Amino acid sequence: MNHLLDQLYKTKLQLAGLVTAVIGVALLFLARHVEGVPTLSWLAGWPTKELGSTFLGLGVFGLIFEYYAHKEAEARATENFRNALRQEAPALVDAVLDSFAASPGQLKNIASDETLDRIAANTIGLRVDDTELAAEAYADLREQVIRSPQRWRDVDISVSLSSWKAGPTQGRGSMFVATVR
Repeated sequence: MNHLLDQLYKTKLQLAGLVTAVIGVALLFLARHVEGVPTLSWLAGWPTKELGSTFLGLGVFGLIFEYYAHKEAEARATENFRNALRQEAPALVDAVLDSFAASPGQLKNIASDETLDRIAANTIGLRVDDTELAAEAYADLREQVIRSPQRWRDVDISVSLSSWKAGPTQGRGSMFVATVR
């Protein structure tokens, strides 16, 4: 369906052509009957027949021209729009990505959790140049951070290492005992 303004423009052109053609027919009718009516004898010197023919021709020609030119104009407008999109698509993509990078809240508003996960995994894959490693790393990170049932904050951890008493303390086979507090 055509846009409402296009329909209005088309209707105006058709109305202008029709009114011009009707004026032409009226002038031709007047030119033919001006000599038989004594009150219109003053119009006998006017070129009403020529004006009527001109208006009628312009009206009919305008209607025909509008009909054929409208189809071509619509095709040209569509092609121009496609060309503009092709030329400006990289700039549009960059602008959208910059907007999402600057404001993560906007990205969260339009993307599902699955889409956000794919974006994060793909981004890591681009940075490390290995999509399989990135997918595994992000899956591990997601499990540990995002889907974790609890989060610890301000936790102090200390690790103490001491020699294992049941084995050698140096060289091959030596081990340590780690105590985490």
